[in-house]
Amino acid sequence: MNTGNDLYAACKVDKFGLCAGYIMGIIDAVILGQTINGCKKKERCFCLPLRSGVTKEQTIDVVIKDLESNPESRDQAASLIVYFAIRDFTCK
Repeated sequence: MNTGNDLYAACKVDKFGLCAGYIMGIIDAVILGQTINGCKKKERCFCLPLRSGVTKEQTIDVVIKDLESNPESRDQAASLIVYFAIRDFTCK
């Protein structure tokens, strides 16, 4: 997946196929990075699906909604779009 356009197209074809796999892969990478590097400021740590009470399906919906609401940014890297769409899932 290169751009948000690629991700959006994949999500339109099969929300729970490549779309979900890509989104959850990016989330796993973010969690791995936090685990390896630690999270110095709790308000900047992500509490993602299963850790925050948000389901995988809801997380995928958030990313798709972001793609639909911001078509002008779909030319950006798909990984960044996912990251910025889920950044508000912070630890309380």
